[in-house]
Amino acid sequence: PSSGIPLNHGIAHERLAIMDPESGSQPLVSRDGNVIVAANGEIYNYKELLKTLESMNSPYTPMTGSDCEVILPLWAEYGASTDLPNQLRGMFCFILYDKSSDTYYICRDHI
Repeated sequence: PSSGIPLNHGIAHERLAIMDPESGSQPLVSRDGNVIVAANGEIYNYKELLKTLESMNSPYTPMTGSDCEVILPLWAEYGASTDLPNQLRGMFCFILYDKSSDTYYICRDHI
């Protein structure tokens, strides 16, 4: 399908878009279409994380203004490990689907 979501899996999401109401619609999809994320809440340190990724030679140019989009490059960098959620500061939860490994990853904030 054109939405990037395979027919045998689906992620539905409804939220109040505060950070980027124009282009932050969800689910968020990676450029290659392999990673799909639906998130709720706010990631406070997303700008710092983008700078950190750049310094690690993993620069990422956001496609939206959504703070939750930082999850996509973090997934590419850390994969299914505790390193990914340990980087995030804020109040959030998300579900991620990786088509290449047919894997779901579900996470929430540390509180």
